[in-house]
Amino acid sequence: GVSNKSKSNQINCHQFSGNLYLRKASILLQEDYADEALEVLEQAEVITPNEVEITLMQSKALLALGQHVEALSLLEMLKEEQEVSEVYLQEALIYEDLEQYGNMFDALETLLYLNPTHIVAIEAYEYAYLINENFEFAYRDRAEICYELKYYKEALRSYEEILGLFEPDADLYLIAAQCHYHLNQIRVAKNYLAQAALLESM
Repeated sequence: GVSNKSKSNQINCHQFSGNLYLRKASILLQEDYADEALEVLEQAEVITPNEVEITLMQSKALLALGQHVEALSLLEMLKEEQEVSEVYLQEALIYEDLEQYGNMFDALETLLYLNPTHIVAIEAYEYAYLINENFEFAYRDRAEICYELKYYKEALRSYEEILGLFEPDADLYLIAAQCHYHLNQIRVAKNYLAQAALLESM
């Protein structure tokens, strides 16, 4: 029979080989060889089946090939097995490529629920409103996330942009005032509170 030590060595070799395949596939994807990357990932899957990272990279390769339905179906399989925040980031990227921004933000909201400090999600919100300046929800969601993470300067920047681009409301002035308060800008905070009170009374 095979000794436990020998079995352990075999497992370690397999894991090492799997990682090599993943690295090779990643390089191929970066060089825009998505078809070749998929072939390498199939080999990796034989060595280390049910590996989340392999499935994620397969989804990325399919997205690069414009096969959105197939890319999304792989992610659905992952969701059934476990809640991995990177799955929802990849899903958001696919919906962004399809210009389905509502679905993209649903995926980002789930991502932030699973991983509230994910800076890439914050960046994705910013990118979304760079694409469409009228996308008010993107501004508001990004501002709220920054505020919850205590990135008060970043939150304030988003709130100022909202106030400049869209119809202001009392809540916006109120939370902008709170940002100024946390940044120890008390006089400005008071001015914003006065604006909030004025709008509330109208």
